[in-house]
Amino acid sequence: MKTLNEVIDSLYKKYSKYGITKEFIKRQLDDGFKAGLSLELMHVTLRLMLADHYDEDELFDTHDMAVLLDVSDFEASKIIEEQKAKFEEQGIDTSDMIWKKPPRHLMS
Repeated sequence: MKTLNEVIDSLYKKYSKYGITKEFIKRQLDDGFKAGLSLELMHVTLRLMLADHYDEDELFDTHDMAVLLDVSDFEASKIIEEQKAKFEEQGIDTSDMIWKKPPRHLMS
């Protein structure tokens, strides 16, 4: 899990080109903390919101989805597979939405 400064730095690195400042990011995180949200949840939420607002691509893994849904990684994986099957039943191509990545021990 990332530290507070790592979260701020990673968001700043990607979104500073839009005028996003470290102070803005810190305020957003502080608001989340005041509402009882974890750093991990706030990080994923800010990535989602900023990517949507600035039309940026952002990759979310199963763990990110688990954090957003407040479920285990296993449950998130099941939900993703169920949704993928529903999309495919409707004829929706999921190849650009849901990607399988190899297990970490197979990645070089």
